[in-house]
Amino acid sequence: MRSIVTGLLVLAASAGSARAAGAAQPASPFRSIGPAIPVPPALAASETGPRTDYYSNGRPRSHGLYVMRGDRSVAQGVFTFWAADGRRQSQGRYADGQPVGCFAVWLAGGQRITGFAEQGGLRVASCDPPSHAAADVIEDAHGEGGEPIIDLSFQSFVAPWSPLGARTSKYATSDPEMTGALMVLWRRHVGEARFGGAAGVRGAEYGYYGLTATGLGGWGRRLSSWLAVDAWGELGILFMQAKPQLEDHREGREYLWTPLSAAQAEASWRVSSSLEVTTAARFELRFPRSVDRQTIFCRAPCDPMTDTWKTGGIAAGVVLGFRFLVW
Repeated sequence: MRSIVTGLLVLAASAGSARAAGAAQPASPFRSIGPAIPVPPALAASETGPRTDYYSNGRPRSHGLYVMRGDRSVAQGVFTFWAADGRRQSQGRYADGQPVGCFAVWLAGGQRITGFAEQGGLRVASCDPPSHAAADVIEDAHGEGGEPIIDLSFQSFVAPWSPLGARTSKYATSDPEMTGALMVLWRRHVGEARFGGAAGVRGAEYGYYGLTATGLGGWGRRLSSWLAVDAWGELGILFMQAKPQLEDHREGREYLWTPLSAAQAEASWRVSSSLEVTTAARFELRFPRSVDRQTIFCRAPCDPMTDTWKTGGIAAGVVLGFRFLVW
């Protein structure tokens, strides 16, 4: 009997020691923190090269390089991911589409944690995640909160020797040259796409002037934290007021219009978080039209005169201006 009691006491003591030893053991170093290491967006098999994926609000979601592996396009190299509000979420290296090595993960409160990729999660550890210059450029271009959703530009169009585009051979003041042009452009950004509208006013010799209204659509990309390039096309209309003059200095007034198309290629330099300086090359085509008009000339006496006006023409020149970025 005594031996049985002694054996039970020994077993109880052994169990207690085992529990104590288990409690003293450190927790497993593997800890998955949310969100888990993201999976790069899938691409079509034929797509390779650097890719930036965007949220519907125009802010970047991810950026990295894709290469071909067999018949698949896979992530290769350093990728950076952002949250929809512009916060950086994670950064690390992928090999054949799988996360490898040291990653940095930013939690919702902004805390940065590093660790090693393991089974799709993060094994927390002190390490140095790879840098990503391309992501830094994208982030700088978008500002703290993300890519500008809207920009507003004020630009001057310098086009020496370009006619306004309202001409007739009967009057002394035929198709005068433009003396100045100002434009206002509003654009909405969706990823690298740009669309919006533009309006302008332009003056010419002898009291002629024009008003433009166009819709525009195009593309833009930031090459560095301070330099960006844009290209777009426009389609709209040019309204003109003409003040024809006879040799005896009697004057009339005519209102004409012609369809307008334009192409513009532009570079912009950021001088602050919300201001850029711009310069561009611009080419305009005012589609030709012929319009029969009866002009009333008044300066004692008033006389009608019928003539055929030809509208349209080509204008090319340089654009200078500045742009406000609306975040």
